[in-house]
Amino acid sequence: MKNSFKLLVLSSCIISCTPSINFEKAEELTNLIESNSKIYRFSINENTTTINGKEIITNEEDIGYVKEKGLMFESKRDNLQELEMSIEDLESFFFIFENTKAYSVDFKDGKAYFIVDSFLDNSKGYLYSKEELNTDKSSIKLNDGNIKVLDKIRPNWYKATAWH
Repeated sequence: MKNSFKLLVLSSCIISCTPSINFEKAEELTNLIESNSKIYRFSINENTTTINGKEIITNEEDIGYVKEKGLMFESKRDNLQELEMSIEDLESFFFIFENTKAYSVDFKDGKAYFIVDSFLDNSKGYLYSKEELNTDKSSIKLNDGNIKVLDKIRPNWYKATAWH
């Protein structure tokens, strides 16, 4: 009985600690990225939000404002002009991204890699692909990362790792 309880606690910890993603929101975001060919990378890391490698929010005052009031990109408009998006569209994009549960996404040629966990230059995540991929553990190049396709987990979705 005692060992059964330990096993139950351990397995629930493993399950609850496994990174996950909201596949429906991630697919919605992938379609949105594909429709706006100006965006190919988006990430949120602590005090920095980047779009295509350019920092959008970098200081604690802006982060505090975002968390309290919503997005405030007016002061960063010069960084966003090349995206040809309104502030409202960008806020919608940001909201969908936040709901994917990933902290970074890279997109290229109908494929999107959503990073849910990383350490140094290695990452774990999920790869969306409109075309069927070979799960023979081969690698594909996506922007500046090499992605290793591990297993197909649902239609168009693969578990993957990458190094950058």
